[in-house]
Amino acid sequence: MKLEVGDYVRTKNNGVCKLYREFHEDSVDVGICVFHEIDGFFIDKEEINYIEKDDILKSSKNIIDLIELGDLVEIITQYYYDSGNKIYETGIYEVIANDVSNNEGKLNEIGLMIDGNIEFVDIKYIKTILTKEQYENNCYKVEDK
Repeated sequence: MKLEVGDYVRTKNNGVCKLYREFHEDSVDVGICVFHEIDGFFIDKEEINYIEKDDILKSSKNIIDLIELGDLVEIITQYYYDSGNKIYETGIYEVIANDVSNNEGKLNEIGLMIDGNIEFVDIKYIKTILTKEQYENNCYKVEDK
């Protein structure tokens, strides 16, 4: 798999990240907390980390290619300005459709379950992604007794 700075990667443990800068023999620097700022995705430079190349499951220049069924995404539902600051309202929803297309080809949309209905949302409104693997590895399971 050929990796380039700016590619998005889906990893075994760190979820979806964006390759940020240096490529080492066995690892790459990534920006954790990739999130959306209406005009595009950017990296929170306070959260630069590295991952082992062996932990990368797949990569793509387009983040939508890495979103899978069962992932959770936080999307921007609306935003407004308060005292000159941009304030976001968000919601977290499960991905129930990807590879959304119409007669003209693949769309940059994912299908989400929102209030009991399937809604298709453009990926430009994604703020964060929690992969199903991250969720399963980090949740506390409550046992029935």
